[in-house]
Amino acid sequence: MRNPREKITDGGCNYHLMNRTAGGENEYPFGDVEREKGIQMIFNLAKYYLLEFTSICWMGNHFHLVAYAPGLTELPDYIQIAERHNSFYKDNSSKLIELNDIPACRKAAQDMGDISHFMKTLQQSYTCYFNKTHDRHGRLWAGRFKSTIIDGHDGLMTVLKY
Repeated sequence: MRNPREKITDGGCNYHLMNRTAGGENEYPFGDVEREKGIQMIFNLAKYYLLEFTSICWMGNHFHLVAYAPGLTELPDYIQIAERHNSFYKDNSSKLIELNDIPACRKAAQDMGDISHFMKTLQQSYTCYFNKTHDRHGRLWAGRFKSTIIDGHDGLMTVLKY
């Protein structure tokens, strides 16, 4: 049984997020087009999620992201959450939420600040894109994504230099 991912929920923090493909060490399936698509997907998802990206590095067989995830006390009010959610899903009426639907707004707020929810969405979307454009099926990623909580300014600078 896997261990729960370590997260800080009361105050926000920076995370180093990464994953690699399931292929061998010398396989590099991501060319310029695939890397650009991955970065575009991150920018698109950033319209929904409340994560602030400090660094994005998409390599030939893996990626690194440095992102600030807000704590529960830093989330916008439910009206702003519902407006952001509905703006992102404006073309999918089944996903829209009412401004006064407190449980739906609470759930959307939790999802918007959750690194696991973001990574699940990113990796599923990217896998669908990659498999469709390369006429393949099956899993793309080697396993669960890795996340490290970055401690303080010095830790952030060390990760960014890497």
